[in-house]
Amino acid sequence: MADVKQDHKGEDVDSYGMGNNADPKNMQELTQYVSPRIYAQDDGDASRDDPSRSDPDATLTPLQVQTLLQNMQDKFQTMSDQIIGRIDEMGNRIDDLEKNIADLMTQAGVEGGDK
Repeated sequence: MADVKQDHKGEDVDSYGMGNNADPKNMQELTQYVSPRIYAQDDGDASRDDPSRSDPDATLTPLQVQTLLQNMQDKFQTMSDQIIGRIDEMGNRIDDLEKNIADLMTQAGVEGGDK
């Protein structure tokens, strides 16, 4: 029985671990682009008070925002599909286990399983 657990341990890590799909910079990207910025209506003294006004890389164009949101949506959809696939697989495994238990109980001569 211990061998069976060891055999499935590696499979579980491969099947359920994030592996190379995890992108650790996602949170960094999100916090970088979502940080709040307040812009003054006039260009007078506000540019000296707000460092993002003087840094052209600190602002995003609508196209960049749209691209970022599309990328996030694509990654979310991919992860959702993976989760749904894994839930379906677990459901199939549970069904197989229930069938195997019922077969073993029949072989052992035990009548009527509780459900």
